[in-house]
Amino acid sequence: MLDNSRMRIVAGFVGRTTGLALVWLVATGVALIPARAMLPSGNARYIGWGVGLLAVAWTWRFWHRRGRKLGAETSARELAAGEELRRDDAAAYRALLDDACDPLAFSDPDRYVGRLVAAPKTPQRYAWDTPTQAQQAAVERLTDELERATLVRTIDDHAAEVLGMKNDVAYRYLVDSAGGITFLSTDDSKVRMLRTFRRVAGTGIVLFIGSFVPLLIWHRDGSVPGWLAPFMLGGFVMAFLGLAAQPPGPTVFRFLDPGERWQEEGSGWDTGG
Repeated sequence: MLDNSRMRIVAGFVGRTTGLALVWLVATGVALIPARAMLPSGNARYIGWGVGLLAVAWTWRFWHRRGRKLGAETSARELAAGEELRRDDAAAYRALLDDACDPLAFSDPDRYVGRLVAAPKTPQRYAWDTPTQAQQAAVERLTDELERATLVRTIDDHAAEVLGMKNDVAYRYLVDSAGGITFLSTDDSKVRMLRTFRRVAGTGIVLFIGSFVPLLIWHRDGSVPGWLAPFMLGGFVMAFLGLAAQPPGPTVFRFLDPGERWQEEGSGWDTGG
């Protein structure tokens, strides 16, 4: 059975290969449009293939340089986290190094400790414990206002913290055991990202479906002209990526800290928002 590291390597290879193939197809299709208008068919084909290969080479180089940059940034964060723990809590620092078998623990202990500190934490689940009737009613009112899908957890003094969304903005409230509601904060940091996902998906759907209109009007024999292929492929890719990044249903969980899970409240979780 493959371990997680091998599975990640295989998934990364398949993803990069698929991405480069799409880059080649789109670049080749776009280059063929003017090439066929100015050159014989055989020469135009070579021009299109050459442009596609250049696009693949540039994309590969960009990914490679980007990966090295991200790797350097990750190493710097790990090193800083290890140095900070060594200064602030020497006992905890030494405990993480005890019985360590990783060669990095001997060659660069600060980075090794920082990597452990920065590793994903075990998921923490927070429940909404035995609410009073007044608190339950108040949370239900807030849930109705916040797209019928909120996340709730019990905090100090049996109060409930409520997290919900409206128009891509997150809202936090505190509901005490008597049903009193206190507004805490808003978070609009993901508005642009969420709306961009929807716009990309919508544009891709329009391009993909709209590309069939010329086929129905001028190419009823089923042939696909070369100039139309990039629009069909580009539209499909945009729609796929946009929909994959923005799955159906509530997205309020994006505003939780990494590893946190709160109790879901509201019918929006069952109906997809």
